[in-house]
Amino acid sequence: MGERLPADARTISIFCARCNQLLYKYHKGGAGSLVKIRPQRIAEDHTGGALDCPKCGQTFARERSIGGGPAFKVIGGKLYTRGMRRK
Repeated sequence: MGERLPADARTISIFCARCNQLLYKYHKGGAGSLVKIRPQRIAEDHTGGALDCPKCGQTFARERSIGGGPAFKVIGGKLYTRGMRRK
């Protein structure tokens, strides 16, 4: 059975900062910035499973085990998001 979504989860769009290519639609919980991407929370994957942008080839994350489960650790400045809450 998959990971439960947080009560405050919302869907955000994640884009490549270099070429503006849509990479993921992602169920994000919490008010903080995007630090890691949990594979179970990805709603739509436009990367084909790779951690490189399909358009420009830029690596935007690294695979890590965080909190006992798989996660993609975001490299600072390589992505931008739409749909995050404003402070």
